[in-house]
Amino acid sequence: MKKEEILKKCFTDVIWMAIRYAHGIHTYAPSMVRDAIKDFKKIYPDWKLKEDITIEPPTDLSSYASRSDYLDDLFEKKDVDIKETAKKMAEDVIKIVDDIGEKRAKIIPDGD
Repeated sequence: MKKEEILKKCFTDVIWMAIRYAHGIHTYAPSMVRDAIKDFKKIYPDWKLKEDITIEPPTDLSSYASRSDYLDDLFEKKDVDIKETAKKMAEDVIKIVDDIGEKRAKIIPDGD
């Protein structure tokens, strides 16, 4: 592995911890993390930040908190259509129930 590849792997392996540490704290840490990622992407524009489901948007911004203290916006937003997802899940459940009913009918004939 080349030195450059090793450094890139090191950044990738460590940045998630920096994000978790800095997310939501009211210090210079969030802006330092943002700057590090921005600079890294200047060198590696195709580099993608790995998703972290623990990083969520703020639910309440107090008077001393700034939106920029939260790093959830670093991650790509996934537009999920809730209604379409619920419909798909309902269809899947109906299919499972129908499959169970068919299997039950084969095992236990009507009238028994």
